Amino acid sequence: AIEVLSEAAAKAPPSTGLKTSLAEFLALRGDLAGAERAIQEARAAGENPARLVPFEADLLFARGNWQKAALLYESAGVETLSRARKERLAAGYFRSGDHRKALAIFRQLAAEAGQPEASAHNNIGVALEAMDSLEAAENEYLRAVKLEPDYADAWFNLGNLAQKKGKLNKAVEYYSRTREIEGSSLDVENAIAAVLMELGRYNEAFQAFINIIQIDSTAGAAYIGAGDAAWELGKIHTAEKYYRNYLDRFSRDEAPARLLKRISEKTISGLKN
Repeated sequence: AIEVLSEAAAKAPPSTGLKTSLAEFLALRGDLAGAERAIQEARAAGENPARLVPFEADLLFARGNWQKAALLYESAGVETLSRARKERLAAGYFRSGDHRKALAIFRQLAAEAGQPEASAHNNIGVALEAMDSLEAAENEYLRAVKLEPDYADAWFNLGNLAQKKGKLNKAVEYYSRTREIEGSSLDVENAIAAVLMELGRYNEAFQAFINIIQIDSTAGAAYIGAGDAAWELGKIHTAEKYYRNYLDRFSRDEAPARLLKRISEKTISGLKN
């Protein structure tokens, strides 16, 4: 199909927009480099910029060039963009640090939806949180989970927000809800382990670090965390096991000083294994 379309595009006049169509087809196949070449050819041939510009922005967005993508979406005219492209525009603003513009687009999308959407409230909350409007952000996240009780991203964001506000037990509650919905993940286990350590809930923190290691055996910080949690529980041999596992897998030069000090101690009394 690509060969046929390529041959047709080479012969067709610009008004047909076949080079742009070829670029879109290549992008769907995951060939971003090929799509970019086809876009350059379409531009050189004088094909319709109303199709070219937003699609070129899509390619930049896919490459992670958020700021340039946002500028191109803007130049195409925000009012002409599809909903998906407006979402990319907002994400492009957000990731390039322009949180106010991101918030404006997210609010526009929510208004255009016609009815409340959990994802819209979550996105608005993310932008507000980035602007340090924490109470307003929390209200948006709570609206999201009220609309969609199993919306894991909003529960996770509530956990992050609770942690920022120093409400650590509430953060654990929200992170645990995320875990119930989507199962263990590196993001959730890392977040919950950090809060549990801060709360001194070392048994639970130790299990969270084990969960991380089971997901990703190359997560060096989890070996140290498991060792630290075991150490705080007085389980010195278990702590030493995880510390040594870390040293066997990773650079000794990067090991925390406390780890090296602890495994070098020879005599420890009154502690359980």
